[in-house]
Amino acid sequence: MNSSISIPVVFIHGLWTHEGGWEKWMELFNAHGYQALAPGRPGDRRGITEITRHVAGIIRVLPGPPIVIGHCLGGLVAQKLLGLGLARGGVAIAPPQFRGIRLPSPTQIRTVWPLLDEDTDTIGFTREQFHERFANGLSREESDDLYGWYHIRWDTQPVLEIAGANMSRRSPAAVDTRGKRGPLLLIAGKEDRIVPPSLVKAAYGRYRDTRSITEYQAFEGRGHSLCVDHGWADVAEAALSFLDRQGLAAMPGARSSGRPETASGF
Repeated sequence: MNSSISIPVVFIHGLWTHEGGWEKWMELFNAHGYQALAPGRPGDRRGITEITRHVAGIIRVLPGPPIVIGHCLGGLVAQKLLGLGLARGGVAIAPPQFRGIRLPSPTQIRTVWPLLDEDTDTIGFTREQFHERFANGLSREESDDLYGWYHIRWDTQPVLEIAGANMSRRSPAAVDTRGKRGPLLLIAGKEDRIVPPSLVKAAYGRYRDTRSITEYQAFEGRGHSLCVDHGWADVAEAALSFLDRQGLAAMPGARSSGRPETASGF
C-alpha cells in the first residue's frame, strides 16, 4: 500500500517479557517505512480483556488502522484486534490457544500449568526453568542473557483465562475466526514448549472457513524465544515478506520469499 502517511505497526509483547523485546523489530520496521510502536502492559492484575482494550485505545488515536504483531499472549490479542476490525493486517507469533481449540498440548501442560500451583498473583520462571522451557535450544549463556534483559513475572489471570478458554461462551480468550478481516500470518517455533506448533496449527485450522487470507509458517529448531534470541531477524523478515505479499508493505516490492501454507478463498 502506498501512502504519504507511514503505516503504523503496533507490537504487542507476551507473557514473561516486556515491550523492550521489540526494540530491534521496531528499528527494522521503521527502516522499511513503517511507524512502529510497542505499548507496555496496562498495569498489574490485568486479564485478556483489559489488555485488549488498552491496545485498542492506543490504536484508535493512530492516523490510520495499523498492522498488529504480537508474540505469545500478544499474538492472541493481535488476533482479537484483527477480528474486531481495528487493524489492517496481523502477525501472531506463537499465540496460545483460544476458545474452540479443544485440548492443550501435553508439552504445554508439563511446561506451563505447574506454574499455576504457586500461591501467588504472579508467575514467572527461574533461570533454569527459563532455559528449559522458554529459551530451549539456546546455549545457557544466551538464555541467561535473555533472562536478565527480558524476563518479568506476569499476572496469573491471563494464563488462567487461556487454560479455561472453553469453559465459557463469553471467554475473554475467544477470537472471531469467521468474520471478514485483514490478512493474518500465524508463526510457530517447532521446538516451542510453551505454545507447541500443534496449537498454532490448530488455530490455523479454525480459520479455514473464512474468506480472509490466513497463512501458517513454522520455524525449524526454534523455541518460544524466537522473537528475542539471535534468530529474531529470520522471523521479522518472514513478517515483512508476508506484509509485502498482501500489499501492506510501506515500501512495496522490497522482498519476496516462498509462500507458507495458506488458507483463503473458501
